Amino acid sequence: MTSEHVNPATRLLLNTPMQERINAIRRDRFIPYTRGKVVMEEMDKIMLTPSAVRAQCLALVGASGMGKTAILDFAQRRYVKLLGEEARRRLVCVILAQMTNDRRLFYGRILKSLGIPYRKDDKPDFLHEQVIDALRDAGAQVLVIDEFHNFLGGGVKAHLSEHMAAIRDIANIPISIVGSGTGVVETCILADDQLEQRFSRYRLKAWEESDDLRDFLATWESRIPLKLTSELAGPVLLPLLMRLSRGHMRRMMNLIKLAAELAVITQAERITEEILRQAFQQLSTVSKGYAEKEISNTSEKGAKNG
Repeated sequence: MTSEHVNPATRLLLNTPMQERINAIRRDRFIPYTRGKVVMEEMDKIMLTPSAVRAQCLALVGASGMGKTAILDFAQRRYVKLLGEEARRRLVCVILAQMTNDRRLFYGRILKSLGIPYRKDDKPDFLHEQVIDALRDAGAQVLVIDEFHNFLGGGVKAHLSEHMAAIRDIANIPISIVGSGTGVVETCILADDQLEQRFSRYRLKAWEESDDLRDFLATWESRIPLKLTSELAGPVLLPLLMRLSRGHMRRMMNLIKLAAELAVITQAERITEEILRQAFQQLSTVSKGYAEKEISNTSEKGAKNG
């Protein structure tokens, strides 16, 4: 049985126990693709070059599940590997999982990331100065803010200018700001004239059938420990993947992962149309209405294509 369709590292997993292969399939991984490479090149300019007088800032903009956080996670792991502990000093990461109009929550997340004690009831201006001093003393070079759109807490713009003024002050240390979030990020950045000029924006959109997607899927397949070729980028599975996922990055990856897992369990050893549809059904059980709608759309398209 040939195994030329997988890379050497994956080939070593083909004869391991089932659970070990399933664990490998479930593992999160970053697959390089054109848009992601462009963003990583910009990240490298920010992270691997000396601080500039005028810090570069970068925003990743896109709907949920388009790969923004995956790029940031990969960047963090990559810089730790390249720079060791130096990366942890240069790169400060915070997540605005939920935001109100209180700046103290933002400051608290930065101070917590730096391991610096603080009092939640301190005045925002005091915490602001504490954050500026802490980032400068730590020698931080980049502040990564995931879920940047939450600066517009509850869609209320009343305090947005204050939040963006705080970001501008941090950038003036100088520290580069890398933010990711939904399209609302644009609204946040536009609230401050200086930030609007500093931020380069990269928009991550849904996949379309293209050579870039085919290369991405071929690379992904080479890292899936299945003994037979699935041809994810071929004329049969690619259109089906597009229909079931609507080009949504996270949904497509979840489909492939579960389908690969089913291929191992059933000993099919490759992803087929039937297995891919079965994976879709399982992923859709939490949202039956969505599944019915998606299947209906798929059937209609199939009828038209026939």
